Amino acid sequence: MSQPPPFYRRRWFSFAVGVAVSVACLGGILVRLDFEQLKSAFTTADYRAFPLMIGVVFCLLWLNAWRWTWLLRPMGRFETRETFPPLVIGFAMNNILPARLGELIRVHVFCRRHKSAPMSVLAGVALERVFDIVAIVAFFIVGLSFLPDVDPRIHQSAWVLGGLSLAAFASAGAYVLWTERATRILDAVLQRIPLVSDSASTAA
Repeated sequence: MSQPPPFYRRRWFSFAVGVAVSVACLGGILVRLDFEQLKSAFTTADYRAFPLMIGVVFCLLWLNAWRWTWLLRPMGRFETRETFPPLVIGFAMNNILPARLGELIRVHVFCRRHKSAPMSVLAGVALERVFDIVAIVAFFIVGLSFLPDVDPRIHQSAWVLGGLSLAAFASAGAYVLWTERATRILDAVLQRIPLVSDSASTAA
């Protein structure tokens, strides 16, 4: 007869810990909240654009979920409707938990639903950050090009940084779209490095 799992692996314990952490974080926010200022903000706000903002946020989240499905292609073909709920949960928890810990919750929820390897899913989230950095650098370079009287060295540094970011973006995209081929190319390149090739032959 199999023994029951430890209490820390049971669902009620995970749920209780999650509720406790959420309540603690929410309590920390409410303690520092000025309720009079909050009331004034709600009473003076203009809600006419609220439905439009909800629609825009939904579309942005759906696009993020669609992008995540492509980043998870090395693991399998997932639908956007499958990646959307974990992504929304993770984004919501980012507003409560510090240090973007909601990303870890997103990975946990997705792995629980689809029985996936956590490190592989976390790698997809890391690739998301690479794409975000590339987008930020691109906006930075475009902004610099419109600024007058900027030191030419700053322009050169910005373009070098943009080139490196574009190379990282292209490498990540190639890995997602052609995982097996990219892995073979990477192995071939690493085999030409003496230290790496010697280590591989020793391990074999």
